Amino acid sequence: MKALTKYQIKSYLSLFVVNILLISNIAFSQQSIDEQKLQTFLGIAEELFVKAQLPGVGMAIVQNNEVVYKGGFGYGDLKEQKPITEHSLFFLGSTTKAFTGFTAARLIEKKKLEWKKPIINYIPDFELSEPYVAKNVNLEDLFTHMTGLSRNDNLWLGKPLTREQVYQQATALPFSHSFREKWAYNNHAYVIIGKTLENVSGSSWESLIENEIFRPLEMNDSYTTHQGFINDVNHVNGYQKDGKTLRAHINSDNIGPAGAISSTPNDISKWLLMMVNQGSYKGKQIIHNKAYNYLVDPKGMSFTDTCSVQYYSIGWGGKKTQGKRTLIHSGAIAGNNARVLFTPESGFGIFIMTNQISDYKDILTDYAESIFLNDTFKRDVERESQLISFNRFIQFQNALLDYGIEPAKTYYNKLKFKNFEKSMNFLGQSLLDAGYMEEALFVFELNTIDNQKSFNAFNSYANALSKNKEKERAINMYKKSIELNSNKDNTSHESLYQLMAN
Repeated sequence: MKALTKYQIKSYLSLFVVNILLISNIAFSQQSIDEQKLQTFLGIAEELFVKAQLPGVGMAIVQNNEVVYKGGFGYGDLKEQKPITEHSLFFLGSTTKAFTGFTAARLIEKKKLEWKKPIINYIPDFELSEPYVAKNVNLEDLFTHMTGLSRNDNLWLGKPLTREQVYQQATALPFSHSFREKWAYNNHAYVIIGKTLENVSGSSWESLIENEIFRPLEMNDSYTTHQGFINDVNHVNGYQKDGKTLRAHINSDNIGPAGAISSTPNDISKWLLMMVNQGSYKGKQIIHNKAYNYLVDPKGMSFTDTCSVQYYSIGWGGKKTQGKRTLIHSGAIAGNNARVLFTPESGFGIFIMTNQISDYKDILTDYAESIFLNDTFKRDVERESQLISFNRFIQFQNALLDYGIEPAKTYYNKLKFKNFEKSMNFLGQSLLDAGYMEEALFVFELNTIDNQKSFNAFNSYANALSKNKEKERAINMYKKSIELNSNKDNTSHESLYQLMAN
């Protein structure tokens, strides 16, 4: 069959697996409790890393206001077997936004900016597609995604555009919401921020990051440009979701203030340490308390439940519970994935970077919060199973697309996965739409075998059988779907009626 995608199956290098039992709860003794927590977390992190078959992970951990770990697992380059170290260089994606926010706060400390002064005061010819918003939108609105601008990342992502051209895109973007009505994530807004910072300082965004953050924190192996990343011999390769196929690096200079920074576990530990210590690094206050608190305190679109406030601040997502703040953000670009979490009141922080897009970082940061900040910890076996199974699903999909049904069947039986009903259904429909009827029927049938209580799986299989003119089998599948769900939301009713009427 004609392949929709191609890759050569390669042997995956086995890694050392820390032997930790999948138990429901882990309790810590009082003796060496901090070390126990660290070793328990690292053991689980490596175990799950190996099971999920990720290429590489970089990590920095701050505990009790001190850096206690900087390193990682796996490889930055699978072909060359280049191991992840504390000097491996990863793209940070949207965790860059907090760096841009910090730089803005430093300029505000220098009286060059104000958070709530309209942007038009700093960019006199500033325009947006809604004139009222152009006259009133301020720095805080842009940082907290409260402009109402539509996202439209497809306009810049991977395009050979300058940052000025992306800025011009931003001024012409349509609005998906009313001004300050609703939180709506927008990368273009950070390009507007970058231009604002440059106008008031007379320096480029890159120079501002270098002078206000990298130099004071001694982050000597971090970069603001794609070329800086590529030229560094320690940069990691990004990989596709199968964890094996290379993914081309994307030049994100055109969206720089929103997501262009790259860094290492060693360097990022310094940034994390400073943020955990509320602006202090090696006894020096890099940013003062008032400015620091403005960066991380609740603002933007916040909501309150019985015990906490959840919000988006200046390049950070956050929650505040009983006076304690937890700041979080993720980033993803070109196969590089990152997630950071820190709690200034507890002296804890973690930064995880991977060279494959994966939920691994999310599970691990949640685990870290539980292990380091709570007395007991519970593993989420179902969530781990989903993570582990995902790689197996990708292997099955690629075997089918590249080699055909029989090899895919072998992979399926060997690498059994579960809880992927929706993914299998999407794969089957994609094959059907592309004209690969035999392969689509194969996928849909497997989905009904593994999800015998899913009316949707049987409905999809019936639709494919009907298109293949297998009337009797299609009728049986529609009847099975209705048996599982007789409600009107099941389209099998109408499909069965039409099929039997013909």
